[in-house]
Amino acid sequence: MKMIRSVLRLVERYNKYTEQNPAKSIILSTGFLFGAGDLLTQQIDRYYERKEHEGDSNYQVTPINKMRIAHMCLYGLTFMGPFSYVWYTHALPKIAPITIEACKSQLFKKIAIDQVVGSGIQYSSFLVAMTLLGGKSISENSKKIKEDFVQCCISDVFVWPWVQFLNFRYVPIHMQALYVNFVSVFWNAYISAIHHTPVVVEKPSLQKESNNLFKGAMLAF
Repeated sequence: MKMIRSVLRLVERYNKYTEQNPAKSIILSTGFLFGAGDLLTQQIDRYYERKEHEGDSNYQVTPINKMRIAHMCLYGLTFMGPFSYVWYTHALPKIAPITIEACKSQLFKKIAIDQVVGSGIQYSSFLVAMTLLGGKSISENSKKIKEDFVQCCISDVFVWPWVQFLNFRYVPIHMQALYVNFVSVFWNAYISAIHHTPVVVEKPSLQKESNNLFKGAMLAF
């Protein structure tokens, strides 16, 4: 019971801090959670790598790539964090406002706009930014960026409309970006895995990688 009360007090304090400092809290949490998502990806990869080479005493598991995590944090802090703050606290509420009654048409309109505009901006900026931060050329990797963008958008349809329904229906505006970022820990792990899957890997291998991520998510629980 003491632990539950402590958690509730922490949530209450964080909620008050977010109300008072929405921009700072959203930007900092976005940067942290993007890094956490990539760390989760790498840990899941290492877990299956150890299982694959179990019994081989000479094999050394791939070390954590700290630069990858730093790139994810940098993207979250410099672009996705500020974008999330503006998008969820200012732009989207004005573009698609929801009245107190929260009728279905208003809610579905807001979800649709977020899916098309918000997700489109996130995935395109993410894939371009990660390519550049990885020291690669956009023109030379345009085919992979396009394929990864399509893969992200297709997968997005099966997850985020349901997440955003709860978000826009029940979560206060100043907490919506943080709610999205919290859910995004596992999602960021997924899109990070998509981005870091080599071009030479065939689609079945990409599907296997995705399955490993969801297995890892279940292990985390």
